Amino acid sequence: MGPAAIGRRSWGSPSAPRSEQEHLALLLMAIWALRTGRPLPPGTPADLSEDELVEFWADPALAPHTDTEPRTP
Repeated sequence: MGPAAIGRRSWGSPSAPRSEQEHLALLLMAIWALRTGRPLPPGTPADLSEDELVEFWADPALAPHTDTEPRTP
């Protein structure tokens, strides 16, 4: 563990979440990671930037269809 990580909680930390909101965020992100196969980002949810959160939660399968050709059954 490097100096920057000292005192910083991580997903594998055995300590309890500091609040109910943090606990809920950890649970939701762990479920999403299991469902999508994505790794959990480093740090805690509060440590993530807006872009990191969007990248983690974005699901390419839910993106709008962009083909210009009509689909045939």
